[in-house]
Amino acid sequence: MRLLQSTGTFKTLSVPFIRDEIKYTCIHSSNRNEIIVGFTNYGVSAGIVELCNIGCRYGIDKTMRRVECDIESDKALFQLPEKISTISNGFICVIDRLKSGKSRVVVIGKWGEPKWTYSGYPSINSVIEFSPNDITTTSSGLVQFICNLISGSVITNPVSICFDKKGQLMIGCAEPKKTKLHIVNLMV
Repeated sequence: MRLLQSTGTFKTLSVPFIRDEIKYTCIHSSNRNEIIVGFTNYGVSAGIVELCNIGCRYGIDKTMRRVECDIESDKALFQLPEKISTISNGFICVIDRLKSGKSRVVVIGKWGEPKWTYSGYPSINSVIEFSPNDITTTSSGLVQFICNLISGSVITNPVSICFDKKGQLMIGCAEPKKTKLHIVNLMV
């Protein structure tokens, strides 16, 4: 894991509690100077690593935390974290890809305690599996995710979603030989 410094050079981060072979699967930068990285330990376990105050110039010590679980456990938080976002209250939202190919959204508290899980709406997802491509949150704490279920719309093949500084929803779409960015005003 490396940090790109303002000088344009890389600095290797020492993550002392990671001694095993892990594969990083996703990354998120929060508004609180935190970097949250999803990982899998090659089919044995999965989780997130939270790095706080990394690269901070104000003398604040960096802190690191690891939330991990055995993926075979019936209480496993994650099997394969694919995308991460955070809510203003510090909760962490993760799109988790299950071994079955299905997906779910898992929300955990600041210290790794499970808050809720969403696996799709039964009447909608009885025909098409719930499979979100990306996740983001509003400043008021609403969780938004994007799927390929927008029918009859100019928004097709969505792959990414985020809010800009004006609060507009930006949806990135990938189609063969072209990429589109849709900017939408979200009415809440």
